[in-house]
Amino acid sequence: MNYKDVVNDIKGMLERAKSPITGDCCIYRVPFGIRLLNQDAYTPKVVSIGPFHHHNPRLQNMERHKLIYFNKFLELGDINLESLVIHVEEAEPNVRRSYPDNLDLTEEELVKIILVDSCIIIELFWRFYYNEWSEGDAFLLKHWLTAKIRLDLLLIENQLPFFVLESLYNRAFISGSVNIPSFLVLTFDYFAYYNSCNLASYNIIIRHFTNLIRMFHLQQPIERRPPSREESVVHLHSASGLVEAGVRFKSYIADYVAILDFHINTNRDVDALNDVLVNRLVDTDSVTNVYNGLWKNITHLNFSSHYIHLCLYLNAFCSLCVLCAVPFDIRLLNQDAYTLKDIFIGPFHQHNPRLQNMERHKLIYFKKFLELGDVNLESLVIHVEEAEPNLRRSYADTLDLTKEELEKIILVDSCFIIEFF
Repeated sequence: MNYKDVVNDIKGMLERAKSPITGDCCIYRVPFGIRLLNQDAYTPKVVSIGPFHHHNPRLQNMERHKLIYFNKFLELGDINLESLVIHVEEAEPNVRRSYPDNLDLTEEELVKIILVDSCIIIELFWRFYYNEWSEGDAFLLKHWLTAKIRLDLLLIENQLPFFVLESLYNRAFISGSVNIPSFLVLTFDYFAYYNSCNLASYNIIIRHFTNLIRMFHLQQPIERRPPSREESVVHLHSASGLVEAGVRFKSYIADYVAILDFHINTNRDVDALNDVLVNRLVDTDSVTNVYNGLWKNITHLNFSSHYIHLCLYLNAFCSLCVLCAVPFDIRLLNQDAYTLKDIFIGPFHQHNPRLQNMERHKLIYFKKFLELGDVNLESLVIHVEEAEPNLRRSYADTLDLTKEELEKIILVDSCFIIEFF
């Protein structure tokens, strides 16, 4: 295979690249690594809202009740089913863009989900606001069920975009009516328990219910924090490695769990810090396990500027110049800590099926990179082809990739990073 074959392969990949996620996207699946910690915490218990959990067999019992309340919604006033369907059909493309996944649903299927789920929410909020309950609502009024429904409506995977709820409500009630509260007022009333900061609904714009709960929390007073920079430490050498390099620790470092999580990977690291750590656990293994879990699945965007400088200094002090896979015995301690969650760069994780969804987005941004200016794909391929032997030597492992395969990975990943930055 010569460079022209690589060029043609890449052109074919770019032609298959679909449009990127737009700014309308606001309802996501919980990242795999976080969901793995507690599947139950991110899955609705009694009611599915929207497309993500629609086919969950555990939630099918509520579907019958949703239809009952949908029927009651239609009986509330002069509400025409056909006009509602037409309204939702017109909104369907915008609703679909609110989700990042390629939803495996036809237009008709998604329209039905939007319509039924929206109307059950509107009906529920209306009854809650006006306290209009009847004997037929006995099931829905069970205390354990009302609490679980409210919690289900807060889950990020269990959302409809607020604009479609609001527009359906307005179409059904507001048009031609006076003294009818807005749907936002009904929403604030339903979730009032979480509004401890007494945020007013006036002039508030939300994208979905999870977004509203976040706004409630963000209104709380912000604690004073040390000076920070908008960057994070992504690597720091372990304690045993630093000690072997001649670094001497001071006790203040024990207060900073993020730093310690970098330092402590194995029992050797705990032993290296025996003058700093006060160990009240049974053995060294227990200490290692505790610290290996401290920063698990934490996204840390702001870091003390003092510690940024310290980490940069320590890494430079130990300077490693090779890209290598995490040693097996260290990876065994915490597989998840060393496994990519959303995107791979370079050759090590290219066959991980969990990361394939991001590949089409990389190609989209690679395509944008090529459109930036006078960027010639053939010249880039030739350039990478010349650099490939040196790049291959940058990796400690023997890469099970052909020359052409590694070139494509290098080119696409490099251009994606440049475009992203």
